Amino acid sequence: MYSRGHMFLLAVWVCGLAGCIVVRENNYERVHNIFNVEFAWRLAGLKCANYPEVSTIRLRIPGRRLMEGGLYACAGHGIYASEQAVMLTDFSPGPYDYVIEALDMFGCSWFSESGSFYVDGVAQVTPVYVDLLKTHTPCKPP
Repeated sequence: MYSRGHMFLLAVWVCGLAGCIVVRENNYERVHNIFNVEFAWRLAGLKCANYPEVSTIRLRIPGRRLMEGGLYACAGHGIYASEQAVMLTDFSPGPYDYVIEALDMFGCSWFSESGSFYVDGVAQVTPVYVDLLKTHTPCKPP
């Protein structure tokens, strides 16, 4: 029979291959799979370069603390520098809601969209493609 130590080492080895973490609580090992979400966006069907007044994307997912505080440059964060996307890490399987906005340098919203996505627990990366709708209303710079 295998000891708890052997089983723990086996779990760590398997998780290293599959992308998960092992958590030890009260001498009980649990395996948590971790998954990533790639958010990609367009602004009314166009790229950020078509709207030079838009500089920042603000992404909010209730209950999640996002890298960079949820603020990302409008373009150049995807796998390729020309993509308009950001990779978010460490998601557990389940449903998530989001609000995404395209902001100018004063923090005024020009485009926005909200919705939900589901991390299925099978795919290592869940793609979320969002086409933000024009919502600009004049706002005062600070």
